[in-house]
Amino acid sequence: MAILPITAAAKAAGISRQSMYNHINGGTISVTVDNSGKKGVDLSEILRVFGEIKPITQGAGLGDENANAQPEQSALIDALRDQITNLKD
Repeated sequence: MAILPITAAAKAAGISRQSMYNHINGGTISVTVDNSGKKGVDLSEILRVFGEIKPITQGAGLGDENANAQPEQSALIDALRDQITNLKD
């Protein structure tokens, strides 16, 4: 699944960034480090701990609206598209 930056992961979980760090530091959520050394949270971790992903923007569908989205929103939209495709297969 997709690796989201900490802030984007917090938004997807529907919690504050500080709460996400509390979950990380408490061991509830594991962190992944990419090749460039940046920390992030795998989308599957958010689903495992919180059970669902909260919408980042109201009314966001799966069209071309991510062309103007922030990078973390685009990553989340792409990850959700991949997950839908995998579920259909």
